[in-house]
Amino acid sequence: MTSVGDPLDQLPTEARRRLEAFSTSLERVHIDDLPLYAVRNRQPGHRRAVEAAALRAREVGLEGAIDGARSVLTEYLGRQYSAGAVRLGYLFEGSPGLGTTDDRVRVLRSLGDAVTALVLWDRLDDADRLELLGQWARLLP
Repeated sequence: MTSVGDPLDQLPTEARRRLEAFSTSLERVHIDDLPLYAVRNRQPGHRRAVEAAALRAREVGLEGAIDGARSVLTEYLGRQYSAGAVRLGYLFEGSPGLGTTDDRVRVLRSLGDAVTALVLWDRLDDADRLELLGQWARLLP
């Protein structure tokens, strides 16, 4: 039986470097400020960029690696939200001070788009890359 391995192992070196730099910057963002990075409405142009990136990821065989990278970062944010709720003394889903559930979903979706852009960087045109990154681009060195 063969092992599938860690999907992140499929990441090109430059993609891993970008994700590590981005993750380091993300760790410095206060949990309450995350919605500021997910300000874009999901317009048709954004949907087109998401679909183009998904097609490109499939063509180059990086779908699993992108999903793995998304999982790592969304799990990190999930832990941050949980820790924030405990720190504030709230132990339920809609903890005040940590944004609404809709805000959190928007942050996680937006972050997933940014991860896609970071992995597919050179394989996307500039417009699609910027559309997917949105305000998360401010966290890049």
